[in-house]
Amino acid sequence: MDREYYRDKTFKMLHDEMFHEVTDKKRDKQTSTMIKRILDKHKTELCKEEMDYILNSKFSESYFYGLPKIHKSEEISNAVSEQNSEYIELLSPDDFKFRTIGGGPNSVTQNLNHFKDIVLKPLCREVPSFIRDDLDFSNHLPRTVNPELITFDIASLYTNIPHDS
Repeated sequence: MDREYYRDKTFKMLHDEMFHEVTDKKRDKQTSTMIKRILDKHKTELCKEEMDYILNSKFSESYFYGLPKIHKSEEISNAVSEQNSEYIELLSPDDFKFRTIGGGPNSVTQNLNHFKDIVLKPLCREVPSFIRDDLDFSNHLPRTVNPELITFDIASLYTNIPHDS
């Protein structure tokens, strides 16, 4: 895949109004102000170090990129099947899809999210339905003689969940 093909595909994804919204640069500053106001209301519930950690974060614009879903392309699969080589050259398959990634280490909510993770993680283990990882999940499955595990692949699951408040 060449740079121009990747750029065009990610640009098209980024401008898909069904999944992405153009915002101005003030949005992060507004979010930061809102976090400060909420924390100010609850300042008696947090110690000074916790408040400082959450509030004194430097933030910048998030990154946006796409990870190629090579395994989803029928065109690539067919090209591999038809060749006797370990290498195929298929620069711009028509059915190529990407997993969109947005975020970055310096998002406006990074320190708040990290703090919530520290506080909530120990509590999760107390919830009866908590499953730690895939191995823990398999240990919760009932033992049967002929188990049949079925999986589903949902396209763009997170972006298809309504996020309206």
